[in-house]
Amino acid sequence: MSKQYVNLNPTAENPPRDEYGQTVKLKASIAETKPGAADTAKAFFFIEPGGKNMDFKYLPKSGRPAAFYQDPKYIVPADVIDKNAVAQAQISIAGGDTFTFKRGKERDKSDSASYGSLEAVVWRKVIVRLGHMKGCTPIDPTTLTKDFDPVFIEVEKDGADHELTHASFVQDENAVLVELAGKYGAPPTQPFCTVPTVFVDRIASPGQLDVHEFYIPEEFERTKIQYVEFDGLTWPMGNEWLVSGEIEARDKDNKVRATWSDLLKHVSPRTSGDGLHFKHPEGGYASSQLKLDAGTLGTAFDDWLKAGEGKLKITAKINILSDVANGFSANDKPLVVVAVRDPWSGADRTKMDRTVVHEFGHAFGLGHKEVPLFDADKGDPAGTEKNGLWYVQKGGQGPHCHTGATDNATSGNWEDGSCVMLGYAATTRKTYCEKCISILKRAPLNKLGLVTINKEEWWNMTNT
Repeated sequence: MSKQYVNLNPTAENPPRDEYGQTVKLKASIAETKPGAADTAKAFFFIEPGGKNMDFKYLPKSGRPAAFYQDPKYIVPADVIDKNAVAQAQISIAGGDTFTFKRGKERDKSDSASYGSLEAVVWRKVIVRLGHMKGCTPIDPTTLTKDFDPVFIEVEKDGADHELTHASFVQDENAVLVELAGKYGAPPTQPFCTVPTVFVDRIASPGQLDVHEFYIPEEFERTKIQYVEFDGLTWPMGNEWLVSGEIEARDKDNKVRATWSDLLKHVSPRTSGDGLHFKHPEGGYASSQLKLDAGTLGTAFDDWLKAGEGKLKITAKINILSDVANGFSANDKPLVVVAVRDPWSGADRTKMDRTVVHEFGHAFGLGHKEVPLFDADKGDPAGTEKNGLWYVQKGGQGPHCHTGATDNATSGNWEDGSCVMLGYAATTRKTYCEKCISILKRAPLNKLGLVTINKEEWWNMTNT
């Protein structure tokens, strides 16, 4: 069997590579019965599709074998050059499809004979450019053959893995992409099928949250320590969690009697107790609660407390962890970013290879609500087929697959699924489910990362 990587551009390589592209080069010598007879001879090649090839209803006309619409089908006229019949035979784009070939001088195949032992198998090749932040251990995607072989995708590295500048959090994926591109220098020869893959410390960016809390004197009778709870986690980089804030003591008529504007002296992220909190190697804490130590407020607070009336108001604008993820795959370009540590706890992550498989699944195009159907005879668009396992959000960011999962009414999430394309906790999933495999096998994979769920650009590229 001979692998034919149908998604790659053969002319982008120097010299061109015969195993790249959707056409198979065929050549057969022509025996002459008398001198010069070969120059006027006719010759044909006949494509023989395998019996288990992809159903045509899933393939556009450009993704099917040559002359699929003719009667008889799959006939490729050959050019006769220097006593040789030569031709380019287009095969399909569906991973795993197989093709053998015959040759002959008669178009009706009456004298067809075996072309030999050649059996072309449709594969797709994805090229990766690897980078990792200093101190972050990468995973080599080329080792994940148990996941990619069933969908007939081969991953190949372009050069060595490059070390990048360390940062505690990745907030802008374009920054790591630019640095990695600078390490390689020259652009890739197969730009649409090359996926820059970067392993970083953590993926998150700072969002902002307004906190407002009121306390009455009775709440300080037993302790001057109070905890302000909120949704999210404080940005853990030292005192960068605080944007602004103040404390006001108000009397029974709601008049301000004292103000403390130096909030950092009196309020801090909670670092112990029942609250969700993590200390990071950088020294700061990510916490879901703020700790107020009213004992630091001095005599003005004591006077308010003795009066036994009014309210103590805390107002703060805080930076919180936002856009938290274990991995990321871009929609507008080929790019995969994987975090080696949990963005909340800072703990080293395990089974990152599942995240790599998950994010590459997105780069390959997985996550479609509907997939197209095509006319069996002509290959024209013929509507769509709903992907009943598709969902969006509900425990993840963006579109995912809920094979084997339970729709938890309490949490509102799909949970405990068996497909690696579940929207969260991808580290516990095995690999692609049968539905995702069937979609990946018929995916063109000629422009990775250019995926929009609504416009279906991935599929429309094959219809032009």
